[in-house]
Amino acid sequence: MRFLVFNIVVAAALVYLFTADRADIHAAADKAYGVAETVRTKAEDVVASLRDRPIAVETEVPEEREIAAPTEPKPAPVAAKPSTTEPPAVPPLPEPELVPAVTPEVAARRAEVLAEGPVRGETRPADVGAVTAIDRRRDLHRLAEEMELFSAEAASR
Repeated sequence: MRFLVFNIVVAAALVYLFTADRADIHAAADKAYGVAETVRTKAEDVVASLRDRPIAVETEVPEEREIAAPTEPKPAPVAAKPSTTEPPAVPPLPEPELVPAVTPEVAARRAEVLAEGPVRGETRPADVGAVTAIDRRRDLHRLAEEMELFSAEAASR
């Protein structure tokens, strides 16, 4: 059911996308073209006004002066002094315990649940009148056959 609803929603979204009103997009494009045209005409006006204006040429050319770079004395290399102090010793980090310790009670109960160890408490001897596994399987098989026959009879009516 959810799959069907999802497909209907997707189909509706696709129909909306492909049949949407294109007037908004065209209006925005027309506005962008109008702004570009306005910018172009303003640029042409500025260029034309600069062409009409005479170019002022400077008659005096300033002399180029040589600027002397200041000379700084180079410092003499200093010999490196060997360090006599040693860095402080860092104490070693303790090893992390990867598996938390398990108490003996928890270990015994885990072994009991997983049938790996002895079972706590008294175990009762098997009842004399208890049904064996073979009898239980035979009874379940008979019950399954009866249910199949019942459903076949009900379907044939």
